[in-house]
Amino acid sequence: MPFGGQRILSCLSIETQFLLRNDQPGLRDLDRVVLIGAVNAESGARIEAGTEGTIVAVQPGGRGYPVAFAKPAEALAAVPAALLTLAVPAER
Repeated sequence: MPFGGQRILSCLSIETQFLLRNDQPGLRDLDRVVLIGAVNAESGARIEAGTEGTIVAVQPGGRGYPVAFAKPAEALAAVPAALLTLAVPAER
């Protein structure tokens, strides 16, 4: 049975996948970002522009990112790339 790229990546540790993506352009896992527009968290809470969060994953093609926010209380939101700006890059 041949292995596709996704199949191989799913067999790698999270740490290895993170290292393989280090040379990718754009925002990356664990980058700290700032919202430049308001979004709604999965819980329905509103997260205002200017709020800082941490990217927890990258959607295919970098179109959007699940971002964790400390306020409101541990909110998670799917944020389009156009509404984020880099605050602090993750250590590479």
